[in-house]
Amino acid sequence: MGPAQRPFEIETFRSLDEILPLEHRAAEISRFCALPAFRSISSLVHLAAFKFAFGLADCEGFSHFVIWSKPILAPIYRYLLFETIRDVQFEHPGLGNERHAVLVLDLRDIVTRYRQTRPALWSLLPQSEERS
Repeated sequence: MGPAQRPFEIETFRSLDEILPLEHRAAEISRFCALPAFRSISSLVHLAAFKFAFGLADCEGFSHFVIWSKPILAPIYRYLLFETIRDVQFEHPGLGNERHAVLVLDLRDIVTRYRQTRPALWSLLPQSEERS
């Protein structure tokens, strides 16, 4: 969900104003799900979903992605250079009151950061001249 769809679901639990810089244009991209038939290749499905999200962010001018996730999945998002927001967790009553961590990806210099630290992921990003 982009900025026009606010408040995001996470904002029923935590304020994004506590987490993001004042001038942000964030999108919440929580709940990446793979249908049961595709779960054996879910990493490919998730990478395709991220590629789509990056393309949308490029077109819409998003500055940040916000995601909430079970803490056990946080390492996957940290590999994608999301930062776990310390001391910002919540229990989701619609998901069995399980604890969820909040993670943020700053998109403003993501091309440079991926190029330097995650060259294999660089191909996920739109290769527009504005972001190169």
